[in-house]
Amino acid sequence: MDVNDRSLRYIITGLHGGKNGIPAETGFDITPASELMAILCLAKDQDDLRSRIDNILLATTAGKKTFPGFRPWCWRSNSCFTERCLTAQPCSNTGGYSCISSWRPFANIAHGCNSLIATKNAMNLADYVITEAGFGSDLGAEKFFNIKCRTAGITPALSVLVVTTQSLKLHGEVPYAKIASADPEGIMKGMRNLERHLHILRTSISRCLWYEQVDFDTDEELLLIRNWCEQRNVPYAVNNAYNLGRRCA
Repeated sequence: MDVNDRSLRYIITGLHGGKNGIPAETGFDITPASELMAILCLAKDQDDLRSRIDNILLATTAGKKTFPGFRPWCWRSNSCFTERCLTAQPCSNTGGYSCISSWRPFANIAHGCNSLIATKNAMNLADYVITEAGFGSDLGAEKFFNIKCRTAGITPALSVLVVTTQSLKLHGEVPYAKIASADPEGIMKGMRNLERHLHILRTSISRCLWYEQVDFDTDEELLLIRNWCEQRNVPYAVNNAYNLGRRCA
């Protein structure tokens, strides 16, 4: 059963006694993803989508025969849904930049990338296209390069690694309760993890570090990160959208 309802994480069962069972605390494991969504995001068009779905092995019968695909009756019930999903929706973000909204399965169970159709459409409409590979470079980027890019036949021109002082401190063994306090030593220890992520992205044409600044970051911490990047010839940029948003609020 596919469940995506946080209120079902912890529940009590077996109420009212008797044949209803013994009261007990239990819960559901949430799986907010779908194999169909992963297939949908890699499909090139309607025919490609149907071909991929038909190749799914759903089950094996008692007679040891395979039960592949969605079967005609299953496909008819899903065709309207899938046709609408294949359409990427144009929109814009708060900065006024054009965006194409589409589906994307989580990278912890799938490839974690937006739809191939949305990316290809954007590449035909703009000089520069930015897309996200979720769940870090060690998971999302690996799947983005090795699954989506190979399927689509595309090669990214630049990889941008997003980092915050909070993430560096956590990987530098700074307790979460002190994450908002200045800790240059913790940041330097956390750089070991950052360096590994940059190493994963070494096969891309170019790499860039994108630093997300928050209100409690100090100038000393920013200088540490900048110097670290300059010593390794890694381009470095600061984004203060978070700070500007807090000030507007």
